Amino acid sequence: DVLKTMFRLSAAEGGKQQFTQRTTNALTVQEIFDALQTTDSGSDPMTRDTLLRYMQILSNDSVGMVGRVSQGSSAPSGSTQYVVNVANIIRFLRERTMHSILTERYHEEENEATNGVCARIYQVLLHAKYAEQNQVADLAMIPMKEARIH
Repeated sequence: DVLKTMFRLSAAEGGKQQFTQRTTNALTVQEIFDALQTTDSGSDPMTRDTLLRYMQILSNDSVGMVGRVSQGSSAPSGSTQYVVNVANIIRFLRERTMHSILTERYHEEENEATNGVCARIYQVLLHAKYAEQNQVADLAMIPMKEARIH
């Protein structure tokens, strides 16, 4: 509900062009909290402390879906602003989709001993950007012969 509310608020402020940018408009915790209170549908309302914990977890997530906008050390904690990193979400979904396709497609054709080799090679190349065959084999923990085949 938190991300959905952040997208809704940003769309209201910036219109459709907002989602062609890398991030949404910056929103304060208070703005998000107020919007959550008005759209709460019968369930227990979220407290401000719970929202702050959610925002901290989301902003520290490895995907980077939500980013914290620096307000300086003199700003009170309630005025911290957050943005949804649309580009990071799209990148994550693209990577996970490709990994799933590789796993599904080559799972049936490979024997059990080499299951997942293509997906592991993809992950190595994704993080290393460029690597020699011997580096790929070492990083993916596969024999050099397998690295050459795939």
